[in-house]
Amino acid sequence: MFQRDILCFAELAECLNFTTAAQRLYMSQPGLSKIISNMERDLDVRLFSRSTRNVRLTAAGEQFLITCRGFLRQCEMLKSQNPQDAITVSGALEIGIGDLNENRYFPQIVNKFSARHPHCAISVKRYNPEELLKAIDAGKVDFGVMTSYTVPEHGFQSLVYYPSPLMLVTSPSHPLADRKKVGIGELRNERFIFIDRTLSRADERILEICEKGGFKPNIVTETNSLSSMMMLVTTGIGISLNFKLHKESFNYDLRFIELDLGEDEDAPTTDGATLVWKQENTNPIVPLFIRCARSCISNFSSSEG
Repeated sequence: MFQRDILCFAELAECLNFTTAAQRLYMSQPGLSKIISNMERDLDVRLFSRSTRNVRLTAAGEQFLITCRGFLRQCEMLKSQNPQDAITVSGALEIGIGDLNENRYFPQIVNKFSARHPHCAISVKRYNPEELLKAIDAGKVDFGVMTSYTVPEHGFQSLVYYPSPLMLVTSPSHPLADRKKVGIGELRNERFIFIDRTLSRADERILEICEKGGFKPNIVTETNSLSSMMMLVTTGIGISLNFKLHKESFNYDLRFIELDLGEDEDAPTTDGATLVWKQENTNPIVPLFIRCARSCISNFSSSEG
């Protein structure tokens, strides 16, 4: 039982829901349940009272939570006040940027990792998503940064570090530009701008969403990059469906409008900016970077809250 397990306990103690806590921790619900059960076994006390309807802290759990919060604060203080005693590692990390411009959270992950491991060289290059997946698969790139829609269902490991809802993107002059929310079915007669489907899998997901809305999108043009697509949307020749996180990434005058996909509005967002890697990658720096990313994600969630 160490810091990761303590973080799991603290997250569950905050939201009192195994499914929600597992999603916030980017792990499976059975995995979280096992960690909590092991903690209770090691401590020989019940930390949570569970029923089919709810989860609540026991008296022992409330007391343990106070101890855990203090422990986590001390861990952060120890690392920040004693950088000279950090375990130094050296090596190189190749990172590829795919179909997104995300300058909010990923730089923070890289900065934190570089501060912890100053002797690790980090190289960052831009790829189209399909080229990036091939480079990761071939071991030429350690990590890819792309939207979750681009990641294949099998063959890769992934971690959504910046959850973001899908939104309708229009020019300011579009008839829907002043709406607060638009249903997917209302877009059946719209003209769509897509990224070339030989360069990105993301549009396959958009096609599926439109199909659920009862129509096949009228694609008026396809472009070879996200930036080009957003620029074309500003001209008014068509609309796009894209993640809210891109709202902060471009200087174009665009309107991002909430999209009703007919799904559970209270369900947490599981799509967005994603870190992708191959489990078979033998670079010893890879697990260190993943650990750093997971640590940052907890801080991102706290700042959003």
